[in-house]
Amino acid sequence: MKNTLYLIDGHAVVYRYYYAFERDPLVNSKGINTGATWGMAKIVSTVLMNYPMTHIGVIFDPPCRTWRKNFYPQYKANRTHADDLTPQLEMTYAMLKTWGIYTAAFKPLEADDVLGILAEKATNAGYNTVIISKDKDMAQLVNDSVSLLDLGKSVGKDSATILDPVGIKDRFGVRPDQIVDYLTLMGDAVDNVPGVKGIGKKGAVDLLTEYDTIDGIYNSLGKLTPARKKNFEEARETIKRDKILVTLATNCRINTTLEGLRRPPLHNSQLFELFEDLEFHSITKEIVAAQD
Repeated sequence: MKNTLYLIDGHAVVYRYYYAFERDPLVNSKGINTGATWGMAKIVSTVLMNYPMTHIGVIFDPPCRTWRKNFYPQYKANRTHADDLTPQLEMTYAMLKTWGIYTAAFKPLEADDVLGILAEKATNAGYNTVIISKDKDMAQLVNDSVSLLDLGKSVGKDSATILDPVGIKDRFGVRPDQIVDYLTLMGDAVDNVPGVKGIGKKGAVDLLTEYDTIDGIYNSLGKLTPARKKNFEEARETIKRDKILVTLATNCRINTTLEGLRRPPLHNSQLFELFEDLEFHSITKEIVAAQD
């Protein structure tokens, strides 16, 4: 089998399940909130049981200001910090370590940047890479050897969607190599990236279909409506900043070898003991059943 690397956006998974259980927390008999850690266990076990791979890693954001925040202080300024998530993050790190799965964060990079760096490193080594993330920023990485895996709401192989270059075009309306310009044009309210005034998803797709790139749009301003031309003229400087913010920093170097991301065995007695302590009984049963 060709070497295949699966990469998981760690913070995205943790936050997803933290908020999924926010109103009805998943608390075990010891009174410990385990929702985010359970979510990571569910994602990882589903991937290990259902998809062939030789390597796997879970990448997290670092516990410090990232280069984007230093570059643009308003970046993600609209997000609230969940103080009570820290114990679940620590629990999740410990679980992944017990599982034998590579886990890392690198200052001052975001997890997205590191996922891109590792995907590029894997491509250069002749691997296929599958990134598990719902973040649309990841779409800029997709090519013939890098794809995205969306496990769906029910987190299972039956509900999963694999996005290759054709899948990206079908989902977003633009090619993977246009994703950076697409995100730059429409901005991202979640990350507090403004974009160009008056440009939403449809507008971004229409413009890139017509002019291919942002440079192509600026070279054709005379063809735009007066109102849209004015908006682009006013965004001439900020659009440069926004493009930097949405572009993954894959040109950075990290001290990680692909060999360190080798897939661990699915069966792990220490892991099962931890699952027993956390009361993840259903996940243990699923793993045992998959080995029968």
